[in-house]
Amino acid sequence: MVKTIYIARHAFRANWVADYDPQSSLPTGIAGDIALARPYGLEQSAQLAEYLNTLDPAIQRVYSSPFVRCIETCKPFVEKIKVPIFIENGVSEWYRPDRKGGIPIPAKKEKLAEIFSKDLINVDYNPVLFPSPKGETFEELKTRVRNFFTQFIRNLNENESELETILITTHAATKIILAKHLVGDENATINCGTCSVDKYIIKPDVQGSNPGDWICLDQGYTDFLTNGEEMNWTFENFYEVGTEKDLDARRRASGGKLLSERDSRCNERIR
Repeated sequence: MVKTIYIARHAFRANWVADYDPQSSLPTGIAGDIALARPYGLEQSAQLAEYLNTLDPAIQRVYSSPFVRCIETCKPFVEKIKVPIFIENGVSEWYRPDRKGGIPIPAKKEKLAEIFSKDLINVDYNPVLFPSPKGETFEELKTRVRNFFTQFIRNLNENESELETILITTHAATKIILAKHLVGDENATINCGTCSVDKYIIKPDVQGSNPGDWICLDQGYTDFLTNGEEMNWTFENFYEVGTEKDLDARRRASGGKLLSERDSRCNERIR
């Protein structure tokens, strides 16, 4: 029975730096399926792997959104502990129906296994749920995440009772809705910096599928990162995370820079 859940947001995206090259940052060839920044995002994912490897209880299995940025985020960790990634579309990114440019449809698990490796991606796992290819309203996002988790945790508890500790690697909006569902509090404040990690443990005598069945022990933790919390996003930000409108708003708020001033090497690439 699953007793501990860690949830991580993906690392720093390639389109968040000044020298972003769309052609080299789309390994699947899908517009919107953006890889991590080189080298900054990959450095964050390596720091995340080191941190995850110290956790108690230890993570037994990793589930990831099918988007490349999430897979690359947990890749160093799964390579360290020698387990494959289970691709779960139920924790995929949120896109509004009126999104300019259309809704990015992530690659299938078989394609991801070709891009990364057959050892890295578990192609036998069938995702619990797929988001609408037409996009989702806020209410539809909440319904999707809640329905996903209810069926997901029931499946694990009924079919893999020996599995107790898992990691889910996802996106800011999905992470927020999932966290609020776990603790049963719609008003909970959820921090979502890049590579931020939450920890939840199950309450006694519950099955874990209902809102409020979980206790949050750690939320939005980023102390293991060189620059701490960066690119935190909430629904109050209004703009879709990572879009030009979102980045422009962040630049204005931070005096023209997206990365922390504590990392001057990376800041030289931000305008």
